[in-house]
Amino acid sequence: MQVILKAGDISKTPADLLVLNLFEGTKTPGGATGAVDRATRGLISAYVKGGDFRGRLNETLLFRPARGVRAKRILVVGLGKKEDFVLDRVRQAAGTAAQVALGLGVTRMATVVHGAGAGGFLPADAAQALVEGTRLGGYQFTEYKGASRNKHHKPIADLILVEHDPDSAREMKDGVRRGEILADCVTFVRDLANKSGSDHPPAVLAEAARHMAKEVGLRCTVLEKKDLEREKMGA
Repeated sequence: MQVILKAGDISKTPADLLVLNLFEGTKTPGGATGAVDRATRGLISAYVKGGDFRGRLNETLLFRPARGVRAKRILVVGLGKKEDFVLDRVRQAAGTAAQVALGLGVTRMATVVHGAGAGGFLPADAAQALVEGTRLGGYQFTEYKGASRNKHHKPIADLILVEHDPDSAREMKDGVRRGEILADCVTFVRDLANKSGSDHPPAVLAEAARHMAKEVGLRCTVLEKKDLEREKMGA
């Protein structure tokens, strides 16, 4: 998954899926969600007023806009009550959006950075949580499914984080990088854990650790049996 950070108007960003958010109880959308609502002539507000979407935690509203935006579909994710909003809910919202995207076969997804506006979190922290949530929510282990089934499991190729304010977008760069690193670490471990023991005996796991350490510049020491016995005797 390639993560792209850009400053601009999210309603003008081409994408297969455009992800927005809304706090529970909000009657009139604000921020980026409000901008897209106005661009689509009040479609989101109409769904809210009609009771189709309340903004409850991880609740989703998916629709195709007839006009106003360059995205094929719009997804609004509920953030729950504003007074209960914590950083982990950014991860949850991002993971929920990733699951919807996978179900739709979406390969290019644009999203607001949940929590960086009305949520009150630092832009870098919100961006990190969003990248973590999306990468891990979109994780798939398909090694044993075969080519015929894998072709129906398209990964999200591009994740575009769109921030209206250029200064905030610059602040998000470090957070995006941290999120990518942490997600890569978790994905590495998940891949190893999901493989069968017959495919990954201890020697193969040790080699995977050596290879990973070499890639990131770490010194990896694998103790031989005699070394373990010596340490045990000395304990």
